[in-house]
Amino acid sequence: MADRTTTSDAAPALRERLVVGAVSVSPMLTFTVLISTTTSLTAAACAALIAAVAVSVWRVLTGRPTRTTVAVIAGVLLQVTFATVSGDAVNFFLPRLAWMVLWSPVQLVLILIGRAPLGWAVARLRGQPRTWRQCSVRRRAYSLASLLPWSLATLEMVVALWLYAHDQVALLGGTEVVTNVVHLLAFVAAWRIAVRLIGTHDAPDQPGLCGCVAEPGERFAGSR
Repeated sequence: MADRTTTSDAAPALRERLVVGAVSVSPMLTFTVLISTTTSLTAAACAALIAAVAVSVWRVLTGRPTRTTVAVIAGVLLQVTFATVSGDAVNFFLPRLAWMVLWSPVQLVLILIGRAPLGWAVARLRGQPRTWRQCSVRRRAYSLASLLPWSLATLEMVVALWLYAHDQVALLGGTEVVTNVVHLLAFVAAWRIAVRLIGTHDAPDQPGLCGCVAEPGERFAGSR
């Protein structure tokens, strides 16, 4: 049976990601609001930790993965530690900035070799085997479509680094919150672009049977 990639069949999963993203950003939003209004690093740090605990309790009560729940607490604790130890509120965002600087080139390499994170994410959301890697049409489509979210993420990184360098805590926090929504929209847009690039191409769920084999040295195809 042909595997037609659509975004509508994963709408519940996308809504789930939106809800989780909105809740998970609350520690950062809490820290940004308090540090901007009270200028008290101690109050902002404590409030961020309380918000992180509240998010974790919500995740446990709603049956979210335990590993991610622990990561939420650990991430906020790391951010608070950087800020309080240095005595500079802007360092609350340093772990996030370090991750962006590391992930941007890694993501580009994955795109260029045909292992675009978009393909993995789509397969996970649709609950399907990751056989897209055996199809040159799909590898190329996901790689090309991934350039959109990668470009936006790289632009965000440049803006965030400039704000960090100029100690713009409020703007940096606000940017981080807004870009969470932008990332989700960019992901959906990239998925739709991939759908159009794939078109009516048929690729059965069984690997190696779609009739597509990457040409030697083919760019954006991800030759194995």
